[in-house]
Amino acid sequence: MRKVIIDGSSLSLEGIVQVARENYGVEAAPGVYERLEANRQSIEKLVLSGHHIYGINTGFGEAANKIIQDKDLIILQKSLILSHATCVGRPLPKETVRAMMLLRANTLARGYSGVRPIVLERVV
Repeated sequence: MRKVIIDGSSLSLEGIVQVARENYGVEAAPGVYERLEANRQSIEKLVLSGHHIYGINTGFGEAANKIIQDKDLIILQKSLILSHATCVGRPLPKETVRAMMLLRANTLARGYSGVRPIVLERVV
């Protein structure tokens, strides 16, 4: 199977079209999962040491100054996912969904969000 390799910075319009319309597979570049894991561990250390990190243990937007208690962090993360979930209208065309998922995977591959490597694996 032909594949587009993502690393968070070099995805081209051609690569998007290949995945969306030509059914290319997707694969993370060497080192991406290791970078995600290292960044995840850094964030976990910061949180455990009492730092406040936007969207991880704080609110969002105007509520960014609101500190979320440890006991409520799982609820915060679940609420974030649910707030972005929609089921309105007809399902999108397959090529649109493939392009959107590729773009999300490429963004996650940058390593800035603090996601676990398995999240990127599942999207890919």
